[in-house]
Amino acid sequence: MATVQKKKGPQETLGDAVRHQQSRLFVGRRQECKLFVHHLVDHAGSERILNVFGSGGMGKSYLLDKFRRLAEEAGALYLSLDSRDIPRPPDTLAKELLAAFHAAEPNRCLVLALDTYEEMGDLDRWVRDHLLPRLPSRALVVIAGRHPLQGAWRASPAWRQVIKPVPLGDFDLSLTREYLDRCDIHEEALIQQLWAFTRGHPLALSLAATLPCEVLPPSWSPQQEAEAVRELTDCWLREVPDERLRALVEAAAAVRRFNQEILSHLVAETVSAADFDRLTSLSFVRLERDTWALHDLVRTVVTRELRWRAPTRFRTLWHRGVSWYREKIFASAVEPERSTALAEFFYLLGDVMVRATFFSVPPDSGLYVEPAGPGDLAGVEKYFVDWVADVDRMEQDVSVDFLDQDTDTRYAHVVSVRHLRKEPEMIRPAELLRLESDAVRLCRNPSGEILGLSIVIPVSRRTLAYLCEQPVTGPYFRRLTPAERAEYASPEKAPAAWFIRLLDSRSPTDSAARAVVFRGLFPLLLRGGRLLASTPLPFYQGLLCRFGFEEVPGATHFDYGPDVPSPTYLLDLRGPRLAAYIDRLAERVGASVSPVLPTNVFGLTKRERDVAQMVLAGLSNADIARRLVISQVTVKKHLSHMFAKTEVSSRTQLIRKLLTGGVS
Repeated sequence: MATVQKKKGPQETLGDAVRHQQSRLFVGRRQECKLFVHHLVDHAGSERILNVFGSGGMGKSYLLDKFRRLAEEAGALYLSLDSRDIPRPPDTLAKELLAAFHAAEPNRCLVLALDTYEEMGDLDRWVRDHLLPRLPSRALVVIAGRHPLQGAWRASPAWRQVIKPVPLGDFDLSLTREYLDRCDIHEEALIQQLWAFTRGHPLALSLAATLPCEVLPPSWSPQQEAEAVRELTDCWLREVPDERLRALVEAAAAVRRFNQEILSHLVAETVSAADFDRLTSLSFVRLERDTWALHDLVRTVVTRELRWRAPTRFRTLWHRGVSWYREKIFASAVEPERSTALAEFFYLLGDVMVRATFFSVPPDSGLYVEPAGPGDLAGVEKYFVDWVADVDRMEQDVSVDFLDQDTDTRYAHVVSVRHLRKEPEMIRPAELLRLESDAVRLCRNPSGEILGLSIVIPVSRRTLAYLCEQPVTGPYFRRLTPAERAEYASPEKAPAAWFIRLLDSRSPTDSAARAVVFRGLFPLLLRGGRLLASTPLPFYQGLLCRFGFEEVPGATHFDYGPDVPSPTYLLDLRGPRLAAYIDRLAERVGASVSPVLPTNVFGLTKRERDVAQMVLAGLSNADIARRLVISQVTVKKHLSHMFAKTEVSSRTQLIRKLLTGGVS
């Protein structure tokens, strides 16, 4: 009979093994850990409550476990409670906690950690008014949840003084690489693949890293992807208590940015202020400038799950989003608002190549574009000097990936050393800035460093001779007849066209800077003139064609080399062509469109134009009332005034009059 030899000394338990693995996989959060130790050991300042918050799956519980290990290393007494486990009433638990704290040695550090605080519910007041005030003054409290402490916590100046907010965000690429390295994933291509899929979200990373390499995204089977997406969705939607709020989350996921008005349009009914406040208080919803947005990964997984579960509803929301932004392109008189609406319109059209190229900009990048001024000449010239130096160090062509994060679709663009070497030889910044300073726009980071630039030359009588003489632009203009060339000789304040000469980022792999530079195309489209461009690069040729540019017969040149044909492309958006262009794009994806009314039609007021637009779209009085948040009686009054101004007596006659008497 075999005997079991007993080992001497303490044996590792299963719990020890789990804790060891948790410790090994913990990465990042260095500032948060430093802050915890500082407040624990040094009793720093008046702040005795660390409020750790972040959306679901951000690693709050892992961070609290790290705090526990740091506290033990410092010899502190660390007591932890999950808010879901606190009994009702909590009096007995409170006595035990307070007894443990007051029995500790006088000089010993004390920590009370409360996790999942969003589940505290009606005990929040008990914690604030009865438990915490009775703790020893040397105690450090950690309150972790999906939301920052609000309400009475923030309303009281006294409590505000003792609370230190500790927000948690996604991992950057460096931390993602470090985490994956500890998961034995070292291949750079795979790391980039996982980074693109997860956006550095800790839970998404942990789910993806546990799968075999051959089934990692985007090579997951449909079942594996569905399971991963479902687990992520469930994680976030645990804080969504009812179907009404879930429906609003799904509607918000159908667009990149939303407000109360957009949501009402998407769900085809008025979203109340109370429901909108509930939505925007969710941990994965953030305010970006003047609109709201879901966390990027939340939006992706919610829309993917909705596509599988309710494809008809998804398409309805999508088409309503397209029609909303299509209307806003023409409804606003402010160019930045129109440009933003056009950008969101193109995003929702769903062309993955356009999304991959134009929208790969993190919301917190801080990148911005400004016109080059007279004082920027030295910086622009240095940009091209550095360009040449970088090309001289390149040994071979570089392949650059463009990624559409919504679909994990990649496009490869080969950056040619030969092309990069030739381009600076044909551009003279000083001459160009003297001729037309607005032609050059600079993309800068928050430090002011130039990361990219665009050269878009307005075509007018001032620039026409220059354009005829220059390489790349000259072949098109020299082929024109005198009459055709005269059409471009417009006053310099009213250019007849714009020639997109160069869109560039300082580093070929800087997709964010390139996207910011490319976004300058949207305001150009809205100017309603002719747009010209020429490139020898197949990737950019394909991109121009996706925007509707057409190759100009007889305008192909060889300025980049005798064996490098470079076609010239034209997009004509003069006069009514712009509205027709937008409508064709909307109709291509099946989104319904209706004519857009100019601001001066029949002397209608802005509100009357809103009503008229909805009449043209086929909405009933009840639908119009819900959409505009007014009564049906008010809708009828607007219609009565419109009948008088247009000299008609019925809806049918009004529609006919609007369609024939002032629609652009």
